[in-house]
Amino acid sequence: MKNSLFFSRTSDLAKSIDRYVGVGLILFMALLSPLHKMLRGRRRSEASILVLKISALGDLVVMLPAIRRIRRHYPQSEIHFFGGPSTLEIASSLNEFSKVGLLNLKSVIQLFREDYELVVDFDQWSRFTALMALIPRAKRRVGFRSPNQFRHYAFDQVYDLDFSKHMGRNFWNLVGVGLSGLEEETAFTDDIHSCAQSRRKAPVSKGAVILHPGCGAHGSPRQWPIELWIQLIADIKAIDPAIPIVTTGAGDVEQGLVSKLAEKGAQPLMNLSISELTKVLSESSVVVTGNTGVMHLASLVNGRVLGLHGPTSEVLWGPLFGGQVIRSSLSCSPCLTWGHDYGCSDAVCMKVIRPKQVAMALKELYA
Repeated sequence: MKNSLFFSRTSDLAKSIDRYVGVGLILFMALLSPLHKMLRGRRRSEASILVLKISALGDLVVMLPAIRRIRRHYPQSEIHFFGGPSTLEIASSLNEFSKVGLLNLKSVIQLFREDYELVVDFDQWSRFTALMALIPRAKRRVGFRSPNQFRHYAFDQVYDLDFSKHMGRNFWNLVGVGLSGLEEETAFTDDIHSCAQSRRKAPVSKGAVILHPGCGAHGSPRQWPIELWIQLIADIKAIDPAIPIVTTGAGDVEQGLVSKLAEKGAQPLMNLSISELTKVLSESSVVVTGNTGVMHLASLVNGRVLGLHGPTSEVLWGPLFGGQVIRSSLSCSPCLTWGHDYGCSDAVCMKVIRPKQVAMALKELYA
């Protein structure tokens, strides 16, 4: 199931199936939902909470304040998580969920047998998760009403996706429409703070600088050119030759990038587990990365992160738990809305971010 069309955000075929087949199925299943409830009989009183999200590391991290909000309202309930392959390791390591499962066709049978108090679909555009939200019996189903995605018919209550707010705030507000009672505006800030504080260690003095040059297999438009990473290493050494530099990555695509930085003196750390990566990030002095899941994880467990932003909006996807954004100066930046709809494939906006600019910001954080 790892290579299933359901989990590809870049395949045109997958997106077409999801859109044109998915919308029809949502409407059909939504009409059958009352019959489904009648045939299943009475709900169990000890119903749990179901959370759905196809991908990926960064989304799971910025969802944490929303999960904390659910836990605050349902302190005794189990929270089940079902997601795509890229979410399972991070979901298991966060210790927020009592059950973690792979969201695939086999899970239809498993979910059909479940009763839930609340189902929250955190996906912003996928029709597949909206369909899966209709499978179990539930008192309430909550999801995004996203522009021109026609997925909101699966839900009893919806939240209009707001592109003027951070996605973490969108997730937090989404949960709010499915909960009773109002909370103060400061509650979101408090949830951010408590999520970070529970996962951070004491600041490391003069620790390593982490350079994470990759953006995954399909994120090349968000990737800073390798020659600029190499120049950044030279600029860091010019600031202080004694600063330890570590470079991280995962998979075949990032292996080549890490190897090139290793040739310039960086210590390579490849294919770390989530727990290993979390430890490395938390014990570093500064983390430099593009807008990736690693940036969000570093923001959570460290806070001293420099996020290089070109296609990605810092308003929507900046480091939520602390950090600094270095943004492209081009007027066409940002251009990314759904995570796969790049305005170009050349990463022109990333090329105008200069190593000297990054090195000076790094120097201030490292001091």
